[in-house]
Amino acid sequence: MTLAARVLLVGSLLLGGMVAVPAAAQEPAAEVDVVNVAFEPADVTIELGEVVRWTFVEGTHTVTADDGRFDSGTQTSNTTYDVTFNATGTFEYYCRIHSTPDGDRQNGTVTVVDQGEGPVDPEPTEPPATDPPSEPPTDGPLDGTDPVATALAWSARLPDGGATTAFVGTAGGFADSLASGTGQGLLDAPLLLTPRDTLDPRVADELQRLGVTRVIVLGLEAAVSTDVEQALGDVVETVERAGGPSRLETARAVADLVLSDTIPEVLLARAFGEGSAAFADSLGAGALGAAQGMPVLLVGDTVDDGLRTWLVEHGVERITIIGGTAAVPAAVEEDLAATHTVFRAEGPTRTATAASFIGAFPDSVGVAVVEGFGDTAWASGFAAALHAPGGLVLADGGRAALPGDTVEVLFRRGPVICGPTLTTDLCGQATAANGRTNLAEPLMAVMDVDQEVQTDPSTPAASGVARMWRSDAGADALCVDAEVWDLSGPIVAAHVHLAPPGEPGPVAVPVNLEPVAGQDGRVVGCTRGGDEQAAAVAALVADPAAHYLNVHTELNPAGEIRGQVFLPRATSFAALFGANEVPGPGHPDATGSFTLYDTGIADELCYAIEWEGLETPVVGAHIHAGSATESGGVVHPIALGVGSSSARCDGDVDPAVRQAILDDPAGHYANVHTEDFPDGAIRGQLT
Repeated sequence: MTLAARVLLVGSLLLGGMVAVPAAAQEPAAEVDVVNVAFEPADVTIELGEVVRWTFVEGTHTVTADDGRFDSGTQTSNTTYDVTFNATGTFEYYCRIHSTPDGDRQNGTVTVVDQGEGPVDPEPTEPPATDPPSEPPTDGPLDGTDPVATALAWSARLPDGGATTAFVGTAGGFADSLASGTGQGLLDAPLLLTPRDTLDPRVADELQRLGVTRVIVLGLEAAVSTDVEQALGDVVETVERAGGPSRLETARAVADLVLSDTIPEVLLARAFGEGSAAFADSLGAGALGAAQGMPVLLVGDTVDDGLRTWLVEHGVERITIIGGTAAVPAAVEEDLAATHTVFRAEGPTRTATAASFIGAFPDSVGVAVVEGFGDTAWASGFAAALHAPGGLVLADGGRAALPGDTVEVLFRRGPVICGPTLTTDLCGQATAANGRTNLAEPLMAVMDVDQEVQTDPSTPAASGVARMWRSDAGADALCVDAEVWDLSGPIVAAHVHLAPPGEPGPVAVPVNLEPVAGQDGRVVGCTRGGDEQAAAVAALVADPAAHYLNVHTELNPAGEIRGQVFLPRATSFAALFGANEVPGPGHPDATGSFTLYDTGIADELCYAIEWEGLETPVVGAHIHAGSATESGGVVHPIALGVGSSSARCDGDVDPAVRQAILDDPAGHYANVHTEDFPDGAIRGQLT
């Protein structure tokens, strides 16, 4: 599933101050075709609350806001992407594949006016003063074994006298805290935890520090005893309970307490499960409920009568199910769809599910990164809801690298708020991802098997393209965003090495490359490494050509694909279509793209190619000399991988041929040949 599809599944949730809605919910006021290397029309004007629809007609593109507030992800032809704009101003966007925020190759604007008034610049949204970008506490992160301390670490972010209401749940389990996020957001009320039978004195002290006068106890006496309730009464003026016989009823009781009688939309999450799976999807949902003021309700394997009645009594129209069918069965969705509009927000993993919510939050405010694995991860995740106005994404403390889904979000959103149980290293990676700094252009590496010194004879024709950035988070930070194809197996390691082409060299900078769900082949990551890595990153930026990027697999532990690092001097692109063939005909439906990079090496051509919709085998591809109306001769062959996407650096190229292509890209075209179209199936002029 593409990123765009995941965003649309969230239904009518806010997307960075905007709304992404299914097409049936609202017709677009403006439509933009994404073709070749252009948006047509590039500039549109709509009224506040209206929809812009981008239709991907040709090639592979993205629709990405300059400030990151919306991003379609990588899309190919025959897909659409809708955004509803709920803020006035002029919003600039570009294609990440073919341009940059400051570029002029594939850029556009959406101007939003309020009922015919002139456009105004959108007011910047500043991060909340109580939630600045964070590193772990100076005395180190908590180990997460004490839920009381974990929740207190979150509430400590509030100033003295900073809350009049607080939720108090049991530290003995997560069940009754599952649905507290909405209340935290609506009442500006932190979640605190205490043992069932005793009011922890740390909690009493925190209630007094915050100036709390009202406490809402989550669950019945089996969760938090009457002794605790009485002890709370000695600290605050008012103590209430929101609870029921099970977590199902408690969630509905919380919603009844903090919301009005009519509730148009709810989030529906898994109620039961083994270990952390029982609450994993609710971590992100809690923050979403807090931001949107929508209740988080719970469901088992079937729709219970209490839930069915509650939905009717409260006039619920839309339900967004949180998680895949392993969490909330398809039978539940089918049952509810008979009487409600039902969406499902999901990802293949818990980290992808949390990341899929991010478009529903305002941008330029804090994104919380919390531990999402382990039986006590719920304490930090649920208590984070009040402190995550820009969304919540997950880390896995059992792994050295942040999940790719989390990194991809942080490339676009921030500032970062590290949870109290997040390790120092993972927090460092998170702040690096959010603070990545574009060079004049990102450093790049085009990787293939042939650049390796030695590989296993059975290695497929794997390849990849990587972009590298420094980060404002620190001089020791390096972030990588890459696409890799046809590897023999999962990536086990990656590094930037110091050596010229054809020679092995020592590791200069370790690189994390973790997959991004729904974006086949895309891997991302950031690393930090102190003073030693800072020196290595500085050397890489100063002399890219002296370094290479190496990707290791189990089959090839010394490296499966490798590419020398370079700062592109120029990039040429061709959108490939059958209609471009001369004399033709070409393939009527297939599309593709070809990108050529100028590495600055006189006898080298590096490139990437991809296509879709070609039914018969591709028998070859070439760069030809000729205008768009000519059939010209071959000047350079394009080496292909085993799949429909590949990249390569060719050495020993005739310098005169290379220079002719770079000097006059418009006088050259890329052509892909198949068995059915031996003279050319899809073709495109370089620009």
